[in-house]
Amino acid sequence: MPKVSPSLPVRSLLCHKHVDMALLCFKSFYQYAAEPIKLIIHDDGSLTSADVDRLTAALPDVSILPRREIDEQMDERLQDYPTARQSRYQNPLRLKLLDVPLLSEGDIRFCDSDILFLQPFQHLFDWPSADTSAVFMVDSRPSYSVSPQRLLLDHSLRLPRKINGGLYMMRQEAYDLEFVEWFLSQPSLMGIPNWATQTCYAAMAYRTGCRCWDPQQVLVVKSQDSILPETVAAHFVGPVRHLLKNYSPESPTSAVDSESAAATPAVAIKTVATDACRLHELVHAQLRRHIKVGVPKLMYQLRSSPVAKLKRNLADRIAR
Repeated sequence: MPKVSPSLPVRSLLCHKHVDMALLCFKSFYQYAAEPIKLIIHDDGSLTSADVDRLTAALPDVSILPRREIDEQMDERLQDYPTARQSRYQNPLRLKLLDVPLLSEGDIRFCDSDILFLQPFQHLFDWPSADTSAVFMVDSRPSYSVSPQRLLLDHSLRLPRKINGGLYMMRQEAYDLEFVEWFLSQPSLMGIPNWATQTCYAAMAYRTGCRCWDPQQVLVVKSQDSILPETVAAHFVGPVRHLLKNYSPESPTSAVDSESAAATPAVAIKTVATDACRLHELVHAQLRRHIKVGVPKLMYQLRSSPVAKLKRNLADRIAR
C-alpha cells in the first residue's frame, strides 16, 4: 500500500465577522493543496457555537481552539512575560504573535482567513534551504509599526524590505519569546498597533535569515489587475476585500473557472531573496497611512465641533 503522508498543521485566527469569507478561502486551500493539510483555527473570542458547527461541517480536517479554554493555558505560559500576557487581551492580533507559535509543535505555519487559492499548488511549506528560518509573502509596501527614527538610530533592529504576515512559516527555533516581550514594551516600535505583530515577526526573521514566496505566485491584492495567470494565492486585505466575491466559484460572474483550475497540474511554489527595509519607503508608507486615516477623522471632528453645529443650526433657521 502507498504510504499516506500525515496532514500538515496550518494555523489561522478567526473572528465571527469573517466566517463566511473564511469558509470560501479555507475551502480553496483544501481544494488546491497537493499535500494534505489540517487547519487549526484559533478563536479570537467572538466565534459562536453556530460558527463552530458551520466550520466543522464544511471543512474536511479542522480543529477549533476556543478562546476561553486557551486563555488559561496562555496565562500560565506567559506568567513571566507580563507585557505579552497583557497584550493578548488588548489586541486580538497578538494571538497570532503569541498563541499561534507557542501552541505549535515544530514549525509554525499560518494562513489568514482572507487568502484565496486559485489553482493547484505544491511545496508551499517546503523549506528552500537549511539556513532559511522563515518565509513570508511580499507586501505592497513596508507595513511596519516601528517609527522611521527608531529604525534609523537603532542599528540592532533590522527588518526585511516588505513582508506581509498573512501567510508565513517560521522555524520554532527562530521564534524568540524574550524578544517578543521586549518588542511589545517599546513604544517607538508600537506606533501603529495593528502592524506590530507583523513587524515583530519580521524583526525575528531577519535576524535569523528569511525569504519570501515568489510575489507573482503568492501576492497581496492591490486592485482587480493584481491577479496574474501564475497567481496561486491572493491575499484580499481590507481595502480590496470587496473584490473577493469576483473570484468566488459560487458567483455567476466569477473570474475563476474552478473546474478547469482543479484539472491543471499542481504548481511548485518558489521563493525569492529579500533585502533590508529602505527608510524612505517606510516614511512614505507611514505618511500615506496617517493621511488616509487622519484626514477623515479630522473632517469628522470639524463637522462635529460646536462651531460647525452652530453654523448648521443658523443655516437651517435662515432656510426656514
